[in-house]
Amino acid sequence: MGSPVSAIVANLFMEWLEKEAVATAPLDCKPKIWRRYVDDVLEIIQKDSTQKLTDHLNLVDPTRNIKFTFEEEDQGKIPFLDTLIVHKEDGSMKLLVYRKKTHTDQYLDKLPKARQKQKDDAPSKGMVVIPYVEGLAERLQRIFRKHNVTTAMRPTNTLKSLLVHLRTRRT
Repeated sequence: MGSPVSAIVANLFMEWLEKEAVATAPLDCKPKIWRRYVDDVLEIIQKDSTQKLTDHLNLVDPTRNIKFTFEEEDQGKIPFLDTLIVHKEDGSMKLLVYRKKTHTDQYLDKLPKARQKQKDDAPSKGMVVIPYVEGLAERLQRIFRKHNVTTAMRPTNTLKSLLVHLRTRRT
């Protein structure tokens, strides 16, 4: 935790875990569809095999640190991330915005305040993009800000310049 690579390593491990789990799942509970976002999984499996698949998933991790739980469709509806998937009688599905009961909508109060602050600020006279040079770029940004000019900084070394070396053409 805390390392910039933590999320990458966690995602790589989860990718390995899910591939192993789906590949070795018993046929009577093998998922027809498996979609994962971070640690949330949406799967379509044979009815009444949810517990069996969950038990299988919890055996795949050799450390036994990953614990899968499940939530089943209720009255043709199941939440996934911020959507509510509604399974219609004709076999089609409808997606609705889903909010948990504990959702407070507090962030909506901050948006009007941020917009009001932007209106109160003097309008920008334009924008300038400057190369980032430590110490100098910050000073230039402060000077431009005093004159209501927005600044953006670009790196002097880009990944492209570091990784791609164009060969000169031979004639």
